[in-house]
Amino acid sequence: MDCCSLEGRTLKQDNVAKVLTEFVLVRLQPMDWDEDREFGERFGITEFPSLLLLDPKGERKLGVVGDVSAREVETALRKALDR
Repeated sequence: MDCCSLEGRTLKQDNVAKVLTEFVLVRLQPMDWDEDREFGERFGITEFPSLLLLDPKGERKLGVVGDVSAREVETALRKALDR
């Protein structure tokens, strides 16, 4: 995640931060670590910053790419919790 957009702004918004308490966050360093880049690619993530949501079985539930609004992220996370 790019510190200037998704991580630096969107994930810190109060409405998003409140929902994130229900999730375990893992930050990948795809530009520094081949292993992290390969992990993202397994789920179709080839652009960064990205937010990837996996269920407990490791199946992809959400993929958000780029500098999206806090409202979009919050809505997607809440929808994932309702499943």
